[in-house]
Amino acid sequence: IFQDILGRRLHLSKRSVLGVEEFVLPLQLVEKKIRGSITLEMEWVTGIDKNEIREFAADKIKIKQEIYLDLKTRKVLQKDTEEWGMLVLSSKETEISDREKKAKAYARALFHGDLKLKNWNSQVEQLLQRRSFLAIYFPDFEIKELDDEMKLLFLEQLCLSASSWKEIKNMEVFTELLNTLSGDEKRLLEEATPETIDLKNGRRPYQLDYSRGGGEVILRAILQDLYDIEAHPKIVYGQHPVVIEILAPNRRPVQRTTDLPSFWKGTYPKVRKELAGRYPKHHWR
Repeated sequence: IFQDILGRRLHLSKRSVLGVEEFVLPLQLVEKKIRGSITLEMEWVTGIDKNEIREFAADKIKIKQEIYLDLKTRKVLQKDTEEWGMLVLSSKETEISDREKKAKAYARALFHGDLKLKNWNSQVEQLLQRRSFLAIYFPDFEIKELDDEMKLLFLEQLCLSASSWKEIKNMEVFTELLNTLSGDEKRLLEEATPETIDLKNGRRPYQLDYSRGGGEVILRAILQDLYDIEAHPKIVYGQHPVVIEILAPNRRPVQRTTDLPSFWKGTYPKVRKELAGRYPKHHWR
């Protein structure tokens, strides 16, 4: 089966006595129905040299260059293809040694999810979520969200600082990502959107979850841990109340609130009655 410049599949007649040829020139194409499908069969076919094609179609032939990452070998290759329409006259692959081109190829693969960084972890994701939260809901602070263009550029710079995929894969990501912010921006991020919050109840600081979107920042705490908390916790310098996801003793959520004092006065008696019956050995006020 051969392919022409339009991408059509052309079949060689079974009666043909033509030997093994890379390129052929048919004088006639005939439509034939084989197993219910229409196919194109070539008749009066002769072999033709590649250089004859180059001479005939010189102004129509294009050299296409593509740099890509071979995901099996992790090598960055340059593929040079000589094409006339859909007809490929020649194709050659060579391994790339240029660090910039290699970095771009690795970065594209990481960006599209074809490769993964070992240290692109939950802490990195949370940093991006915190930054996105401030950018979207408090634009006056002028923190920019890491959009696709900025993310690709960051990945390119990360890959450029290493000489092999093994080095890239094991690179520290969180610190490098944090360093894309200025000193003032780092302080703002830490003060306005902290990773954790201390409720001053004798417990360890609680993790804040910025992943929900919609402006919600979640704090999860067992109900008994909240007994002595009178003021509702807020972030962004007291401007934004967190959503407290109140957990039963089995750590499943039973209530959500952005106003803890109102919860104690309103919904709590009903919640206490229900949970006290299910968990009588726990302390209830």
